[in-house]
Amino acid sequence: SALRGWLSVKAYSRELVALEMKLAAGDYAHVVAALDTQGPGKLNAQELRLLARARRGQGNWPVLVKLLPWLRKRRVLDAGELEELEYQVWAGVLLAADASQLKQAWNSLPAEQRKQTELLECYGKLLIEQGEDLEAEKTLTKAIKRQWDGRLVAQYGRIRGRDPARRLKQAENWLKAHPEDASLMLCLGRLSLRNDLWGKARDYFETSHRLEASAEACAELARL
Repeated sequence: SALRGWLSVKAYSRELVALEMKLAAGDYAHVVAALDTQGPGKLNAQELRLLARARRGQGNWPVLVKLLPWLRKRRVLDAGELEELEYQVWAGVLLAADASQLKQAWNSLPAEQRKQTELLECYGKLLIEQGEDLEAEKTLTKAIKRQWDGRLVAQYGRIRGRDPARRLKQAENWLKAHPEDASLMLCLGRLSLRNDLWGKARDYFETSHRLEASAEACAELARL
């Protein structure tokens, strides 16, 4: 009985090693076929980890959304790995949505995820790319008011569309509390450009670069 148990463990270990090798080779379908047969509740921690990596390799975000609670509950990943995976999953959900589904996809994210700067930046970028300027302005303004973050401020400066003067005025109001913020200066330079205020834009770009040297500020100055 002990020998049978030992042999069984050895065989199981070999199976896991074989699956690890399949993952390394990019054969995600093989790993999924081997593990995703009984549901995540039947898998141990190591199997769940392998399945999550395979699904991530496939870019199967809807399935990973369902796996996340199990990964969290079973503590399969450390805090940093789980945070990174959650970002990849929810960003994948947003990137997979077309223009008509983007807002619905955003609202499907858990409330806590909709407060994450990286996901707000991703959502804002997609809205701007799809010409949803008013929604982008509304989302980014609300997020910046809740918690100041240079990445979101820089994104705000990329908004196009109607009434750029209003957006410039809004951004200039932020100067009172953040007079030495390089991202805000970059944002103000871009908004000044949209308002055809060339000298003002140059001053803001130069100030941004002086506060924090960046390729973005140089590129904007060259374009100006």
